[in-house]
Amino acid sequence: MNAKKEDAKPVKSVGTMTLIIMAVVALVLSIILPLIFLLSMRVDFSAKIESMNQWGEGQEGVIAGAKPEIYQRTVSSEYKAVFVPSRLTEYKGAFTGIAVMYAPLLITGSPLELNAKPSGSSPDLTSEARIRFSSNAPVAIFFIVLLIILFFMDLMLNNPNASLKFVVTLSVLWLLYSLLVWGLGGLMMRTVNVVLNELLAQSQQGAASFSLGGVNAIGAPARIFLIGTLYWVVSFMLRRAKSVPPSDDRVLVKE
Repeated sequence: MNAKKEDAKPVKSVGTMTLIIMAVVALVLSIILPLIFLLSMRVDFSAKIESMNQWGEGQEGVIAGAKPEIYQRTVSSEYKAVFVPSRLTEYKGAFTGIAVMYAPLLITGSPLELNAKPSGSSPDLTSEARIRFSSNAPVAIFFIVLLIILFFMDLMLNNPNASLKFVVTLSVLWLLYSLLVWGLGGLMMRTVNVVLNELLAQSQQGAASFSLGGVNAIGAPARIFLIGTLYWVVSFMLRRAKSVPPSDDRVLVKE
């Protein structure tokens, strides 16, 4: 019994300030590294507008004598582009700013969802746009690094609660940052509005105002929290399985 106590690893704690510093470093790196490695971004845009005319009795339509007549017209457009923001010849500064500000959201795999509010001249317009990294590799690397950090925290500290606290700290910091950049969305997305409305004008669909959807404020921190919590649950179950002694199922037979 004493030998087991002597062999047991001491449980180490980690301070709140240390966790906050680690989370801030992770946030800063997620802003800087995509810019350093010139990660390309992708824009996906789609828009559709439908108009309908209906001629009934007493109204002159296209074919005289036909009753009723229904005429429906649909104009749809799609646009996709892959680019490195810092290498653009036009809108370079605006898209580089977007890449820097929203990199912590994009690196978790949560795309920027832009919802359209049509102008009065085109109330039937429905449109949406998405901005994300052109490859899933940065997202995979981000979560692999996160899992490695959590694993080494468990290994070095012998304290599963430390990794859970780090996940919570990281998620809260990401949430605060996401709310901040979501609040600045109107200012940051002015250039995107110009570009997308140029596409609408080319297809004669009118005009619209694009804004960041509410999911952008919670998508990134939610992903971090879910992945981190899933790791903690698996780690906790493995630790518990190792700590439970094997049951002796042997049956004693009386002579």
